[in-house]
Amino acid sequence: VIKELREHVENYGLTTTGKKPELIKRLKEYTLRYNAQLEHFFQKPRKELVREVEERERMSTVPSSSVVAALKSDKDREQYSKKHNAHFVKLINATRKPRKQ
Repeated sequence: VIKELREHVENYGLTTTGKKPELIKRLKEYTLRYNAQLEHFFQKPRKELVREVEERERMSTVPSSSVVAALKSDKDREQYSKKHNAHFVKLINATRKPRKQ
C-alpha cells in the first residue's frame, strides 16, 4: 500500500519521502490546490502547484507555538503584538483583496 502511495505521489511530481500520513496529507493538499485552481481561466502549471504544496508543508512543520511559548508574560505578548501589528494588518488586507483574473 505504501509503495503504491509513493508511486502515486511521485506521478504528481511531489516529494516521496516521509511516512504514510505525510504522503497522504501531501497528496490531499495537492489535490485541493489543483481542484481549486480549475475554476480560473489561467491555470497554474503543475510545477507551481508542487512548489506551493512543498512550501506549505515546510511552513507547517515550523513550530509556531515556540514563539508564543517564549512569550511568558502578558506584557511580552502585548509588546510582541505592538511590534508586529503592521505586518499582521498587511497580511489581513492582502487576504481581503480580490484576486486579479
